[in-house]
Amino acid sequence: MNILVAVRPFAIALGLAIVVNAGASAAAPGLGAARLLVNLPVPEPYLSYALLPLACCLLFPAALRIPRAAEFLVLLGFTSAVAADIIRYYVMVAEGRIGTLLPVPFSAIVLAILLGQAAGILLECRVREVRVRVLAFLTGAAYLCLMMGYVIAFGCTDYRYAGGADAAIVLGARVNSDRTVSGALAQRLLTAIELYREGRVARLIMTGGTGESGVNEADVMADFARARGVPARALLVDREGVTTYRSARNCAALCRRNGVATAMVVSQYYHLARTKLLFERQGLQVRTVPARAGERMSADVAGALREAAALPYYYLCGT
Repeated sequence: MNILVAVRPFAIALGLAIVVNAGASAAAPGLGAARLLVNLPVPEPYLSYALLPLACCLLFPAALRIPRAAEFLVLLGFTSAVAADIIRYYVMVAEGRIGTLLPVPFSAIVLAILLGQAAGILLECRVREVRVRVLAFLTGAAYLCLMMGYVIAFGCTDYRYAGGADAAIVLGARVNSDRTVSGALAQRLLTAIELYREGRVARLIMTGGTGESGVNEADVMADFARARGVPARALLVDREGVTTYRSARNCAALCRRNGVATAMVVSQYYHLARTKLLFERQGLQVRTVPARAGERMSADVAGALREAAALPYYYLCGT
């Protein structure tokens, strides 16, 4: 099979993401997310701008009369930078500075796309014409796959080992009318309590709202922690965290009032990419810690798909 044809939907999806990111970074440097693709010591928005030549190579292979040698050199340069990121990732895993449930970084997906594009150029493959509708569908599917890859790869990385923090923030989930917690929430709470017992955090922050059961999630979460030996003085409670955005906003204010400068956020893996984005938009630097999965695998898959589809919206709109 023609390599460029096989990789083209993914290359277009990645190229479009780079262009959108550059535009967002130009409007507000704080929106720049180029470091997710390649971690270079260049500040935003300049790092996002620096990726635009790569976007041209991905979006328009051999279409802009760019010499193949120049395209290949651009791809080779960025491929080398991404490969260096992958090496750093595995060094950190080997040194115990991060943990992982799935030892494959998102950079590996980016590297595969760049290598496929570079191989197609090196082998002088021609880009075959594909119907616009078909290409649009394949590109959309490829983009969703990329988002899924990022959500899963990032969420499965455990940053508790990178050092201690002032507090662990636990995001709410379903509680029942009898004040029992759902399986997913129980796992979040047990993970946070483990962080507290290990001395990695000094406080636990419970954030949640009042759901259909009429019971406030944060109150039940605090009761759950106290019943397992966490003293009341180590607990902070946000009872208005009805959405992840509201939790991020409320917890950032709560942390500022209580002298909490660093925090870990605990949730299921598929929730963590969006969570980190929203919390850091509120000025709170956080590290993420994945809790064990809930009761059903199907719920995890559905959660990952939902988060992957919604992540671009939250990136651009922030709510």
